[in-house]
Amino acid sequence: PIPGPKMIWQFGELGYDYSINYDCRVCNKPIRWDYNKGRRKRVSQVWASLIELRKNEVAFTTDDFRLSVTGPGKRIEINHSDMDVRIIGNFDVAEMVLEANFSRTGWWYEFFSGDSISVSSVHELLPLQAGEYRIYTTKRLTPPNITASLPGYIQKHSSFNIYPNPVRDLAFVEAWERES
Repeated sequence: PIPGPKMIWQFGELGYDYSINYDCRVCNKPIRWDYNKGRRKRVSQVWASLIELRKNEVAFTTDDFRLSVTGPGKRIEINHSDMDVRIIGNFDVAEMVLEANFSRTGWWYEFFSGDSISVSSVHELLPLQAGEYRIYTTKRLTPPNITASLPGYIQKHSSFNIYPNPVRDLAFVEAWERES
């Protein structure tokens, strides 16, 4: 969502998993019509919602933005007279707490969920699960219609065993819910 032109690799909006060097760098790649389902459909819906957000909101054309993208906790700050935007993401495999570096106190709105938070300190810390990301704006926007779910993930309070160790030909995964 940062301002400027974007380049998307072929079927990248569907989580395309063929390398640019498949056969050769400029050869035609396999067309996967079976990609528009499940997790890949969710990736496509998220991409589409971000593209629509960029097309419809003037704040994404500003030159006033800052990137903080080193390390597993990443932040993009966009400032515009129409609305300010803070994008935070946890690219780690463990939960972390991030500072969104809000530009002002008051109400901020999370784009994907439509939820709002009252920010009392511009240095407020927000917990994010592994792989979680959020887009906060100072203007309430209509949340995108993302209908595809992410089935098959082990829940936060699950435990599992993988055996035998070391694995030679076949591994078994045994999962169960922990009681709180």
